[in-house]
Amino acid sequence: MRADDLAGTVAIVTGAGSVSDLALGMGTVIVQHLLDAGATVAGFDWNAEGLERFAERNPAAVKEGRFLPVVCDVSAPADCAAAVKRVIAELGVPNVLFNHAGIGETDIGQTGQTRFWETDYGRWEKVQRVNAFGPFVMARLVLPGMLQKHWGRIINTSTSFQTMLDKFRSGYGPSKAALEAHSAIWAKELQGTGVTVNCLLPGGMVATNATARLGVDLSKLLKAEIMGPPARWLASRASDGVTGRRFIAREWDASLEPSAAALRQQYPIGWPNLGPGRTVDPLLGT
Repeated sequence: MRADDLAGTVAIVTGAGSVSDLALGMGTVIVQHLLDAGATVAGFDWNAEGLERFAERNPAAVKEGRFLPVVCDVSAPADCAAAVKRVIAELGVPNVLFNHAGIGETDIGQTGQTRFWETDYGRWEKVQRVNAFGPFVMARLVLPGMLQKHWGRIINTSTSFQTMLDKFRSGYGPSKAALEAHSAIWAKELQGTGVTVNCLLPGGMVATNATARLGVDLSKLLKAEIMGPPARWLASRASDGVTGRRFIAREWDASLEPSAAALRQQYPIGWPNLGPGRTVDPLLGT
C-alpha cells in the first residue's frame, strides 16, 4: 500500500465542476486523483452541469457512493453550511478540505485590460468573496470535526507572487494574496493540533476554460494534470507534520517517491523572507 493512499478519507474539493470540451480543469483533476487514491469526495461547485459531466465520467465512484456532487456557491455562507451538513450526513465528517474554487477577471465579464478604477464594485467584490472569503467560511465549517479527530488537511490553491502583483488583476491578485495570508495565519494557529494548512499552485498559466477565453495558445500552457500528484500527497498521512508550506506543481518531480518530491520544495507560505523583518508583538511577546 502506498503511503499516500486515501482509503477511509472524506474530502471536500471546491471548484470541482470545471469540466469542458477542452479538458478537465484543475479542480476536477484534483478530485480525480483523490478518488483514484481511494478517497470519498464531495465535489462543490456552482456549476451543476460541470459536476454532472464529471459524475458521468466516474460512474463507478458514483455507484459506490464515493463521489457526491454538491451544487454550492462558496461565496454564500448559508450555501456552504447546508452543503457541509449534507456531506457529514451522507459521507461522514470530512478529513480534507481543498479550497480550489476561484474566479478571475474574465469570469466576471472584464476584458484583459481593465484598470482598477474602471472595475465594477460588485464584480470586484464577487472575486474577493469566492477566492478569499469562501475558503475562510469553509475552513470554519469543517474545522470542528478535524480538531475532534486530531487530524485534518486544509489545502488552498494559491498563485504566483508575480500574478498577485500583475496589472489589470486588481480583483484576482489581492484575493489570492489574502488567501496566502489566511493560510500562513491558519497554519500557525493550528500548530500542534494535527490539522495542517498548505498551499498548492500550478506555477504558471494553465490551459483551462478561463485561459481559452483569453485566446491564448493553449499548447504553450501548463496542463491541469500537474496538480494531481502533489494534491494526493498533501491530502494523505504521508504529509503528516508538513504545514505552512507552499508547493509548486510545475516543480513537482513525479519520477520521485512523493515524499522525496515534496522535500525538494521548501517554500514557506507568505514569503516571510521578502520583508525587512518584523517588530515584536507586545501582546504575544514575539
